[in-house]
Amino acid sequence: MPALTLIALLSLTCQPAARAPRVQPVSAPQQQSTDNATNQKDLRTLYEAGKYQQVVQAVPDAVKANQAQRPELEYLAAQSYQKLGQWDDVRKIYDELASRGSNDVWTYVGKSGQALMNKKTNDAVDAAQKAVQIAPANPQAQYQLGMAESLVPDFAKAAAAFQKAALVDPTFAYAHYYAAMSYYKLKRIDLMATHFEAFLKLAPNAPERPQVESIMKTVRGGV
Repeated sequence: MPALTLIALLSLTCQPAARAPRVQPVSAPQQQSTDNATNQKDLRTLYEAGKYQQVVQAVPDAVKANQAQRPELEYLAAQSYQKLGQWDDVRKIYDELASRGSNDVWTYVGKSGQALMNKKTNDAVDAAQKAVQIAPANPQAQYQLGMAESLVPDFAKAAAAFQKAALVDPTFAYAHYYAAMSYYKLKRIDLMATHFEAFLKLAPNAPERPQVESIMKTVRGGV
C-alpha cells in the first residue's frame, strides 16, 4: 500500500513559516566508484542517482562488512524498496527495526515507518519524536520526523525537522530536498532555493533534478 510522498501534497494550503537557522554551504561530492558499494556513503551515492535496485542488492554484503552501520543501511534499503514499489519488503525492514531495544533510536524510526504504512500519521509523528528525543543528533531520526510531519500535514514542523537533519549531516542530500519542498509549501522561496542548491550539488544525478531545476526557474522568473 503505497505511502504518500511530499510531492503529492503540493496542492495543500500553505502555513506560515518559522524562522530557520542558516544553512552552511556544501560542496559537491567527489565521484566514487559504486562497483563495490560496501558502506552507507557508497550506497547513498547509488540511491541519490536513482539506482534503487543496486542499493537493495548491495545492502546484505554491506551489512556483513559494516555491522555498526546495519540500521542505517537497512533504512536506506527500505527507502529504495519504497521507490521500487516493493511494499512487503519495506514493511519487513520497518518491522525488524521496530523490534530493537526500547532505548534504541532505530526502534522508533521503525515504528514511525510502520505507522506511516498504516496511514496512522499521528502515531508516526509520536514515534519519530521519541526517536529524536533519544538521539537528537541522528540525521535519519530527524528525517523520519520530517516525513511524518509532512504527511499530517504540518509543513512548518516538517521543514524544521528536515532542516535539523541537514544541519547534523550537511551531505544528506534528501534532507535538503525535502526541506526545500517544505519551504516551497510555506512560500519561503529563499530557504527553498538554498536547500535545492545544496541538493543539486550533492546529488547531481538525482532523478528529481529536472523537477528541481524547473521549480527554481519558475520561482526566479526564468532567471
